[in-house]
Amino acid sequence: MNRTLRVDLTKGKIESETRDEATLRNCVGGASLGINVEGSGAIAVVTKGALTHGIASSQANGYFGAYLRSSGFDNIIMQGASPEEVYLYLHDGTAELREASHLKGKDTFEVEDLIKEDLHQGRKQISVLSIGPAGENLVRFALISAGKGHVAAHNGVGAVMGSKKLKAIAVERGKGSIPAKDKEALSRLAKEIRAAALADKFYYMISVEGLVGSVPRNSMAGRVVVKNYTTSIHAIDHDKLDKYTSESIRLNFKAKPSPC
Repeated sequence: MNRTLRVDLTKGKIESETRDEATLRNCVGGASLGINVEGSGAIAVVTKGALTHGIASSQANGYFGAYLRSSGFDNIIMQGASPEEVYLYLHDGTAELREASHLKGKDTFEVEDLIKEDLHQGRKQISVLSIGPAGENLVRFALISAGKGHVAAHNGVGAVMGSKKLKAIAVERGKGSIPAKDKEALSRLAKEIRAAALADKFYYMISVEGLVGSVPRNSMAGRVVVKNYTTSIHAIDHDKLDKYTSESIRLNFKAKPSPC
C-alpha cells in the first residue's frame, strides 16, 4: 500500500508517509519494517523490550493486519506519550485519537466490546488491539491482545503501549483491495509453501492437534514457563495434564472452530 501512519502521541499529531522502492524491497512486511528481517502476513509489534531492554518483536494473528492493509496502511509508528488515556481509531483511510478514560482499568475483552459499542460496529467490522490493567501498570511482561484470542506476548510490548497511555488501536474493515504484482506466481508459491508445511512432521502435527497439543509434551520436558516466568519446572498430575491433549479437548468440548 506504501503508506505508513505516524502518530505523535505527545503532540496529538497524525501524518501519513510513503516509503521509497528500495526500502520496500529490502523490508518485506511484518517485523522487517522495524528490524530489517522478513516478516509474514500476521501483525508484528516491534519496539524496545520492557523485559530485556533489547529488541522486542512479537507476532500475532487475527483480522487486524488484513483490516489495516484494506484501510490503506502498511504499518503504524507510535511515538511519544499521551498526557491522558487515548485510543487510536482508523477508518476510511484516515485516523483519529479518541479519549479513553472510560476504558481505564478494563480488561482486553471489555475494551473490545466497549469500543465496538462506542463506534456502533459489529463483531467482524472492526478489529481491536488493546492492553489490560497489566499493560497500564507497566508490568514488564504485559501483552497486547488482538480480537479476543490472539496475543503479541513477548518482551513486555503491552507495558510499552501502557507507558504511552495508548489503551487500544481500533481498525475498521476497509473497502480497499490489496494489490499483488503477480497473482499467478503468488498463488503458485502459496500452494508450494502449504505442501511443504504438510510434508513436515512438526507442522503436520500442529495442523492436526493445534498448538495446545504440545502442552503435555512440553510440560513434561520443562519447556512451559509457570509462576510468572520464575520457573519452567512444576509438578502436575498426569490425569490433569491429559486433559490438555487434543483428543480430550475434542471429546469434551463441542465448540465451533473460529480460525483467523
